[in-house]
Amino acid sequence: MSSRIVKLLIILLLTGLISYIFYLNPEKATVHLGPQASWTLPMALVLIGTFFCGVLVTACFAFLIGVRLQIQSWKVSKRYKQAQDHHQLIAAARGELALKNLPAARGLFKKVVSQDPDDVEARVLLAETHRLEGDVREALGVLEEARVDQKKNVELLLMAAELNENLGNHTAAFDNAAMVLKISPKNTFALRRLVQD
Repeated sequence: MSSRIVKLLIILLLTGLISYIFYLNPEKATVHLGPQASWTLPMALVLIGTFFCGVLVTACFAFLIGVRLQIQSWKVSKRYKQAQDHHQLIAAARGELALKNLPAARGLFKKVVSQDPDDVEARVLLAETHRLEGDVREALGVLEEARVDQKKNVELLLMAAELNENLGNHTAAFDNAAMVLKISPKNTFALRRLVQD
């Protein structure tokens, strides 16, 4: 009941304002829309029409800005959900790895890598599943794929050095350790690794 009264009061107020504007502006005004097109209207009608056109244009801009913000919010929430799903998949894969269920862990890590090829952690852990099964060459192949885009990743280089050493490829192990030393010249672990090779 109270909302109806409020609406009625707003309508009465608007009617009163429009009537008052008509009362104060009884003159005629000519609105030119082009060289040959013009309208002669009461001044009050021109003022009210101009006001409502301004309100309409403002409402259109507000609507467009609202739609844009809604789309951006939807994109952010979609990315957030994808990141959550990604982390849950990695957690499940790490759980399988901890249980030494290597085929299941490898399948999950491959799924993570197919969704996000830049995920170095997943690639390292995928290589670890191969290493734990004794397939050192396959593990090294996974790391080499990752190093195409991540040439200066220390974790990849150190693991590649270790795998190359396991394969008896001391030159490649030395090269990997040397690259780590270029990235981090004062790192004692890298220095020891280089001396060992």
